[in-house]
Amino acid sequence: MITAVMKEVRNTFSDGYVRRGEFEVKRGRIEISGDFAVGCHVYLVGKSGGTAVRLGRFDRGRQQGVFRVQGVEDGLYTAVYRLAVPKDFLDVVEQIKEFVKTTPRGGIISEQFGDYRYTLEGGSGGGWETVFSKPLNRYRKMLDDLLN
Repeated sequence: MITAVMKEVRNTFSDGYVRRGEFEVKRGRIEISGDFAVGCHVYLVGKSGGTAVRLGRFDRGRQQGVFRVQGVEDGLYTAVYRLAVPKDFLDVVEQIKEFVKTTPRGGIISEQFGDYRYTLEGGSGGGWETVFSKPLNRYRKMLDDLLN
Protein backbone atom coordinates (compact mmCIF):
# COMPACT_ATOMS: atom_id res chain seq x y z
CA MET A 1 0.00 0.00 0.00
CA ILE A 2 2.85 2.41 0.81
CA THR A 3 4.10 2.16 -2.78
CA ALA A 4 0.67 3.06 -4.17
CA VAL A 5 0.41 6.06 -1.83
CA MET A 6 3.92 7.23 -2.79
CA LYS A 7 2.95 6.99 -6.46
CA GLU A 8 -0.23 8.96 -5.78
CA VAL A 9 1.74 11.85 -4.22
CA ARG A 10 4.74 11.35 -6.57
CA ASN A 11 7.12 11.35 -3.63
CA THR A 12 9.40 8.55 -2.45
CA PHE A 13 11.12 10.71 0.19
CA SER A 14 14.56 9.87 -1.16
CA ASP A 15 17.22 11.54 0.95
CA GLY A 16 19.76 11.39 -1.87
CA TYR A 17 21.84 8.50 -0.51
CA VAL A 18 22.24 5.65 -2.99
CA ARG A 19 24.49 2.58 -3.26
CA ARG A 20 25.12 1.37 -6.79
CA GLY A 21 26.51 -2.00 -7.76
CA GLU A 22 25.08 -5.47 -7.99
CA PHE A 23 23.07 -6.61 -5.00
CA GLU A 24 21.27 -9.89 -4.61
CA VAL A 25 18.19 -10.40 -2.51
CA LYS A 26 18.12 -14.07 -1.60
CA ARG A 27 15.54 -15.60 0.73
CA GLY A 28 14.53 -12.10 1.81
CA ARG A 29 18.07 -11.03 2.76
CA ILE A 30 20.48 -8.55 1.22
CA GLU A 31 24.14 -7.99 2.05
CA ILE A 32 25.05 -4.34 1.69
CA SER A 33 27.49 -1.92 3.21
CA GLY A 34 26.86 1.76 3.67
CA ASP A 35 24.83 4.10 5.75
CA PHE A 36 21.67 2.05 6.22
CA ALA A 37 19.87 1.46 9.49
CA VAL A 38 17.40 -1.09 10.77
CA GLY A 39 13.90 0.13 10.01
CA CYS A 40 14.82 2.37 7.09
CA HIS A 41 12.78 2.18 3.93
CA VAL A 42 14.65 1.56 0.68
CA TYR A 43 13.90 1.55 -3.03
CA LEU A 44 15.62 -1.21 -4.98
CA VAL A 45 16.05 -0.87 -8.74
CA GLY A 46 16.05 -4.14 -10.65
CA LYS A 47 18.83 -5.22 -12.94
CA SER A 48 16.44 -5.40 -15.88
CA GLY A 49 16.69 -1.70 -16.66
CA GLY A 50 14.82 -0.23 -13.73
CA THR A 51 11.48 -1.82 -14.47
CA ALA A 52 11.53 -3.79 -11.24
CA VAL A 53 11.56 -0.99 -8.71
CA ARG A 54 10.61 -2.29 -5.29
CA LEU A 55 10.02 -0.62 -1.97
CA GLY A 56 11.33 -2.49 1.02
CA ARG A 57 12.15 -2.01 4.65
CA PHE A 58 15.33 -3.19 6.34
CA ASP A 59 15.12 -5.26 9.50
CA ARG A 60 17.95 -6.65 11.56
CA GLY A 61 19.86 -9.53 10.02
CA ARG A 62 22.08 -12.01 11.83
CA GLN A 63 25.36 -10.29 11.01
CA GLN A 64 26.71 -6.81 10.29
CA GLY A 65 25.77 -5.53 6.84
CA VAL A 66 23.09 -8.18 6.23
CA PHE A 67 19.50 -7.02 6.39
CA ARG A 68 16.22 -8.80 6.04
CA VAL A 69 14.27 -6.81 3.50
CA GLN A 70 10.48 -6.92 3.61
CA GLY A 71 8.29 -6.48 0.56
CA VAL A 72 10.98 -7.24 -2.02
CA GLU A 73 11.21 -10.22 -4.34
CA ASP A 74 14.40 -12.26 -4.57
CA GLY A 75 16.59 -11.22 -7.50
CA LEU A 76 19.39 -8.96 -8.66
CA TYR A 77 19.29 -5.20 -8.10
CA THR A 78 21.61 -2.45 -9.33
CA ALA A 79 20.81 0.40 -6.95
CA VAL A 80 19.52 0.79 -3.41
CA TYR A 81 18.13 4.20 -2.47
CA ARG A 82 17.69 5.13 1.17
CA LEU A 83 14.38 6.84 1.92
CA ALA A 84 13.55 9.21 4.77
CA VAL A 85 9.82 8.53 5.12
CA PRO A 86 8.22 10.80 7.76
CA LYS A 87 6.35 9.07 10.56
CA ASP A 88 3.21 11.14 10.00
CA PHE A 89 3.14 9.96 6.35
CA LEU A 90 3.37 6.36 7.57
CA ASP A 91 0.48 7.09 9.93
CA VAL A 92 -1.65 8.29 7.00
CA VAL A 93 -0.69 5.12 5.07
CA GLU A 94 -1.91 3.03 8.02
CA GLN A 95 -5.21 4.95 8.03
CA ILE A 96 -5.55 4.33 4.29
CA LYS A 97 -4.90 0.59 4.79
CA GLU A 98 -7.66 0.46 7.39
CA PHE A 99 -10.01 2.46 5.14
CA VAL A 100 -9.41 0.13 2.19
CA LYS A 101 -9.91 -2.93 4.39
CA THR A 102 -13.21 -1.71 5.88
CA THR A 103 -14.82 0.28 3.05
CA PRO A 104 -16.48 -1.53 0.18
CA ARG A 105 -15.75 0.07 -3.19
CA GLY A 106 -19.26 -0.38 -4.52
CA GLY A 107 -20.28 -1.70 -7.89
CA ILE A 108 -19.37 -0.75 -11.37
CA ILE A 109 -21.02 2.41 -12.68
CA SER A 110 -21.35 2.39 -16.42
CA GLU A 111 -23.04 4.55 -19.01
CA GLN A 112 -23.27 4.45 -22.77
CA PHE A 113 -24.29 7.05 -25.35
CA GLY A 114 -24.05 5.64 -28.86
CA ASP A 115 -20.41 4.69 -29.44
CA TYR A 116 -19.26 6.45 -26.26
CA ARG A 117 -18.88 4.25 -23.18
CA TYR A 118 -17.76 5.27 -19.71
CA THR A 119 -17.13 2.92 -16.80
CA LEU A 120 -15.83 3.61 -13.33
CA GLU A 121 -15.76 1.88 -10.00
CA GLY A 122 -18.50 3.23 -7.78
CA GLY A 123 -18.64 3.98 -4.11
CA SER A 124 -20.42 6.44 -1.91
CA GLY A 125 -17.44 8.50 -0.75
CA GLY A 126 -14.89 7.75 -3.41
CA GLY A 127 -11.68 5.78 -3.21
CA TRP A 128 -8.86 6.37 -0.76
CA GLU A 129 -7.26 8.81 -3.23
CA THR A 130 -10.27 11.11 -2.87
CA VAL A 131 -10.95 10.59 0.83
CA PHE A 132 -7.32 11.15 1.87
CA SER A 133 -6.42 13.85 -0.66
CA LYS A 134 -6.21 16.64 1.95
CA PRO A 135 -3.85 14.87 4.39
CA LEU A 136 -1.72 13.74 1.44
CA ASN A 137 -1.49 17.16 -0.23
CA ARG A 138 1.40 18.29 1.95
CA TYR A 139 3.54 15.45 0.54
CA ARG A 140 2.73 15.95 -3.15
CA LYS A 141 5.55 16.73 -5.59
CA MET A 142 5.50 17.64 -9.25
CA LEU A 143 7.70 14.65 -10.00
CA ASP A 144 9.98 12.20 -8.26
CA ASP A 145 13.09 10.88 -10.02
CA LEU A 146 12.63 7.38 -8.63
CA LEU A 147 9.08 7.07 -9.92
CA ASN A 148 9.67 8.48 -13.40
